Amino acid sequence: MGLSESEKRVLEELERGLYAEDAAFERKSKAQIERIEAPGANSPAKVIAGSLMAVVGISLLVFGAVTQFVAFGVAGFLVMLVGILIASATGGKAIGPAKSQKPKREDKPNRGSMFEERWNKRTDQ
Repeated sequence: MGLSESEKRVLEELERGLYAEDAAFERKSKAQIERIEAPGANSPAKVIAGSLMAVVGISLLVFGAVTQFVAFGVAGFLVMLVGILIASATGGKAIGPAKSQKPKREDKPNRGSMFEERWNKRTDQ
C-alpha cells in the first residue's frame, strides 16, 4: 500500500529536518543510498540464483553424509559456498571513503557527552 500525498510530504519534511540537524547522518545515509543504487549492487536475480545454488549444495552435502560418499559431501560444500558467495557479492568495486576524513568540528557538544552530563546530574542527586 502506497503513501498518500500528505504522508509523502510529511515524510520528506521530517527527512529534511533530520538532515538539517545532523550533517554526519546525512552524509552516511546518502553514501548508503548510492551504494545500494550502484550498478553492481545485488539484483534480486543474483540473490535468488545464489540461494538456489546454496540449497542444492546443502542437499548434496546431506546426500554425501547419508551415503557416506565423501566426494558428494565435498562437492556439496563447494557448491553451497559458491552459491552463498554469488548471493552476497556486490559485483562492483569496493567503495571506500572518497576523501580523507576531516577532523570533527567541536562547534556543537557531542551527543554522547550531553547524555553523559545528564546521567551525571541524575546520579549526583
